[in-house]
Amino acid sequence: ATAKTSGVGRYIVNLLTALSQLTDVHFVLLVGNSVHPQLTTLANSQLVPVGDRGDQPGYTQRLHWEQAELAGLLRKVSAGVYHATWNYGVPWNCPCPAVVTVHDLLPLRYPQQFGSRKFRLAFSVGQYLALIGAKRIITGSFASLSEIRRFAPWVVRKAEVIPYGVES
Repeated sequence: ATAKTSGVGRYIVNLLTALSQLTDVHFVLLVGNSVHPQLTTLANSQLVPVGDRGDQPGYTQRLHWEQAELAGLLRKVSAGVYHATWNYGVPWNCPCPAVVTVHDLLPLRYPQQFGSRKFRLAFSVGQYLALIGAKRIITGSFASLSEIRRFAPWVVRKAEVIPYGVES
């Protein structure tokens, strides 16, 4: 989550703030160039900067980083579980069990509204790799679960609605 917090950013900050209260778990947070201040003070956590590699200007560059470099980074930090918090980002060769949070599948539902054909293809590939590669899929609403059922019915058995929490 960056210093400029979106809805997904708030989800990430609030989720990590709550989870950091667990004393028997250590979190490694892969962070870009702009880190939300709340994430710098979490208990039981370590920040690992990835610079702009995970937040590339184009989705095709981000997809390349996710699929070519992220698994190596997860091995390096000895990740026990990896949580991709923003729809996609699970490498095909993930070295540990992965969870992906799917907020929505709008680029699949309304492709004409989401940029070039190249972007839509890269997004679709990244999205399907995440859905297939994740051990568990969580989503905040039954509407998003319905989208998962529509676009990837073969993964719905590992999907579950976990409503978004509220701030303290």
